[in-house]
Amino acid sequence: MVGGNLFNVLPRLGFVWPRGLGFPRILRTDGRDAAVWAAVVALAGVRLGRPLRRREALPVLESAFGELAVLSAGGEYGLEQSDIVSWLFGVRRSGRIPLASAINANTWVEFVMRVVDARLKYKRTVTPVIQAGNQQNLSGFAREVDRFWSIIEQKWLRDTVFLMMVDEPDLFGESLDWDGDEEDWDPSSSQN
Repeated sequence: MVGGNLFNVLPRLGFVWPRGLGFPRILRTDGRDAAVWAAVVALAGVRLGRPLRRREALPVLESAFGELAVLSAGGEYGLEQSDIVSWLFGVRRSGRIPLASAINANTWVEFVMRVVDARLKYKRTVTPVIQAGNQQNLSGFAREVDRFWSIIEQKWLRDTVFLMMVDEPDLFGESLDWDGDEEDWDPSSSQN
C-alpha cells in the first residue's frame, strides 16, 4: 500500500475532523481508515511507491459525494421509504459510486457520516464572517458535501439514528456497533 493516511489527503478548510479517535484517524479503526485510503489510491490511479497527493485524492472524493447528491435528489434507491443508513447501503449495492463499491458497506456508511459531520462541525464552530471569507477557497469536495447535505438535510434530521450521531458522536461506535468486524451488515435484513 502507498504510504500515508486518509487524514493527510482530506482538506482542512471547511471541515473540523475528529480528534478523539486516535488522531489522525478519521474512522473508528485504523483498518477502516486504511481501507478508504487504499480505495482512494486505487481509484486515483497512483503508482505504488509514490505517495498520494491531496489533489489526486480530491477528485475521487468529490465524485463520490457528487453522485450521492445526484442519487438523493432523484430519490433513487428508496430514499423516502427507508432510513438514511439503509439508503446508503442500497447506494453501495447499486455499484454507482466506485468508492462505495471499493470498501466494506459499514466503512462506507461511517465514512459518509464522518465527512458530513466534519463539515457540519465547521459550520457550527467557525464564525459566519470567517466562513464567508473562506468561501472562495473551499475545495470542490466541501462544495459537493454541501450539495449532498442541502438535498438530504430534512431526511437526515428526521432519522433518529443520525440525530444521535451528529449530536453525540461518541455514541457512534457504541449504540450502532457493527461488531468491529468487517463483514457487511445490512439493517434492512436484521430481525430487530
